[in-house]
Amino acid sequence: DASSKVKININIRGTEEDPLFPLDQIGQVLGIPNISESLNDFDEDELRVEQDGQHFLTEQGLYRLLGQSRKPVARPFQKWVLKVLKDIRVNGRSEAEAALEMQRALVLQKEAELNTIRTKIYEELPKLDNVYVNKEVAELATDAHKIGKAIDTKKREAQLNTGSAQGSRMIHIRPTHNAKIVEDIVKVAQRRYHIASIGGWEHYNNNVEHSVDVIDIASTVVDTLASSFEYMTRGELFRKVFANLRAIQGDGHEEEAGHEAERMLEEEEDPRIAEVMAYLTDKVDFEPQRTAADKGKKCYAWLTDKELIKGYWQAN
Repeated sequence: DASSKVKININIRGTEEDPLFPLDQIGQVLGIPNISESLNDFDEDELRVEQDGQHFLTEQGLYRLLGQSRKPVARPFQKWVLKVLKDIRVNGRSEAEAALEMQRALVLQKEAELNTIRTKIYEELPKLDNVYVNKEVAELATDAHKIGKAIDTKKREAQLNTGSAQGSRMIHIRPTHNAKIVEDIVKVAQRRYHIASIGGWEHYNNNVEHSVDVIDIASTVVDTLASSFEYMTRGELFRKVFANLRAIQGDGHEEEAGHEAERMLEEEEDPRIAEVMAYLTDKVDFEPQRTAADKGKKCYAWLTDKELIKGYWQAN
């Protein structure tokens, strides 16, 4: 009756495909104290001993034992086991399928992100730093000027004015992604004009316009390279650098510079150019002496480019 019911936990181990039932717990359910004595003729696929020494019935072994048992509890217990295993397998498969579907979705998402990255070749980085050219009032009649870097140029200009006897003013400010690198490039390019390093800025004595040009060119190249991605081809990167340099040139030679850049790229990418150069190296004497040894030369350096190329095509 209900008052005589005893709750016994069955700790099913193994996997959903190969469940294992603790022998001692099955013995308690069936009311068999020495259950191992009833399993002497059970095969290895019906009875299993784990590494920790515990004995387990496999699913096949449990069904065999329940089929042989005359205990009243055997039949309802077998139905319970069948239901539990069915639930485990159905739910387990559902969970596994859901996890697999989620994994597939993540893989597709990662592939989409990777494809997006691969198609992205250039993204302009923010220019939050600045390189500036500062000139003191006392230096107005000279080429002397200072070059420094600052995130807040207004604050920096106020500091420079405070330390200046007659006052000073920033005459050029160039935003960039990395002012330190640009300043280092300027140091190398302007080394012959460098006077001193004082108070966080560099002092130069040369035409200010030249310093401005060096700063603008260095900033443009640094910012363009920093904004490029690894999937950008060499040609695309060169064209982007040239385009950005042309954008800041602003002296009426943009079209000329563009044609020159395109010509350079065409020469670089056209394998025929290498053949022409090899021909010129072999056939052209750029310092002709008209000696006996030079008689084998078909062309001389004073021939026009058109004549040289014509000679190349005729020879080949």
